[in-house]
Amino acid sequence: MPGNFTFGPGFVLTSAIKQKTFPKPLDRLYAIGYIFPAMSKKKTEKPVVGQLQIGKQNYWIFLAGVALIILGYLLMAAGGTSSTLSLVISPLILLVAYLVIIPIAIMYRKRSPDTAGE
Repeated sequence: MPGNFTFGPGFVLTSAIKQKTFPKPLDRLYAIGYIFPAMSKKKTEKPVVGQLQIGKQNYWIFLAGVALIILGYLLMAAGGTSSTLSLVISPLILLVAYLVIIPIAIMYRKRSPDTAGE
């Protein structure tokens, strides 16, 4: 098989180029698509069940969490060092934002009609 492989910076499989006729400027791109078809095809598969799907609603929930975090820190700064606002209310708002709202924003997923009954 001498002459079938060309090793170099571009690593082009010359036999694939010989089998097809490609326009000259796109020789390597077409060869890569021919040799590695996964690189040239667009994936239209549905996402795997275990993967995270972050949509528009997730971003709105996340923004609400960030707004609560900002409000918590502002209330903490506004209250005195021994006030109920800065010692009780503000930390509770921060706990809810960090431990409830932000995780919900990450994990929330709309149920599709076919899985709603399960």
